[in-house]
Amino acid sequence: MAVREWTDHLVQALARVNARHRGESGDEAWPGKPPAFSIALSRLTGALGTSVGRAVGERLSWTVYDHELLEQIAHDMNVRVGLLEGIEQKQVSWIEEMMEAFATGPSVNEQSYLNHLVGTVLSLGARGQCVFVGRGAAHVLPPARTLRVHLTAPLDFRISAIRREKGLSRAEAKEFVEKTDRRRGQFIRDNFLADMRDPARYDLTLNVARYSVGNCAELIVDALRRLEVAVAAR
Repeated sequence: MAVREWTDHLVQALARVNARHRGESGDEAWPGKPPAFSIALSRLTGALGTSVGRAVGERLSWTVYDHELLEQIAHDMNVRVGLLEGIEQKQVSWIEEMMEAFATGPSVNEQSYLNHLVGTVLSLGARGQCVFVGRGAAHVLPPARTLRVHLTAPLDFRISAIRREKGLSRAEAKEFVEKTDRRRGQFIRDNFLADMRDPARYDLTLNVARYSVGNCAELIVDALRRLEVAVAAR
């Protein structure tokens, strides 16, 4: 899908969700109700996004969608999770693409995956009370009802975190961090026309090397409560 065509698709999807929140399209459930907020965490590799997301979810009793989001999309598309992971990482081979093209079941490619990704994130976000970790949610969900958080840390901290998580050497962990950062940044640029490191895209940026996971979660919950009050006062 061309960038312009994909952007138009995204804008139209967002417009449909915003219309439902305003009570248009015959949906009478939204008028008079407070906005349903969600939290979208963007994170650099090794910046403890999963741990922070889980901690936020526990404090709010909200559902956390990290790898679970990919699993749900794979279930909906009736494909293997690994195939979607390969699409995200640009590692789906031409053989797999040909097999999918001739398969009798649902086809999967980058376009179909992105369609399902955006639709699933918007659908879950419309209900609210979700914590999304990665997968472009911070660049998809309506800013008016989303606390958008970016988690960062110095490179050495992130390399050490990946070494502990994956049992890699320092050189291997450094390569993994740099490669994954490039892949994630390219995914956001190609599909959402955004720079994931741009601070203007977020409401809150946290350096996880300066705060514990618990402290980060508390700061995020506090920012959410303040945002809810600010929106309600408008």
